[in-house]
Amino acid sequence: MFCAATWREQTDSGNISTTAYGKPSLVEESELKQIVFDTTAKFESAMPAPWKIPLSEQEIAAMLKAIVGFKIAITRVEAKFKLGQNRSHEDREKMLRSLQAASDDESRALARFILAQPEQN
Repeated sequence: MFCAATWREQTDSGNISTTAYGKPSLVEESELKQIVFDTTAKFESAMPAPWKIPLSEQEIAAMLKAIVGFKIAITRVEAKFKLGQNRSHEDREKMLRSLQAASDDESRALARFILAQPEQN
């Protein structure tokens, strides 16, 4: 599930805990660039004002040097169940409103699921 940065006041991505087991392999820079662009296009395309990467080719090349791209042939996954419990009340409300208003069924289903959970203190 993707939560756009514009759905939150704080844009850090901390407190995500997933452990994937398998055999990793590094991806080449050209493949990494395609992954970044494809991922951005896929998840931003449904947004009311889709964000596009506003960088020059030189800036993109510099950005890619700061990213270690890899693939994992996954054999097992362990994940913590995090739905914004560590975020401010305002961020959780904004995220929930955005999920409820999303065009895809999965986002709206996640919103219903979040609403069905007991309140976290």
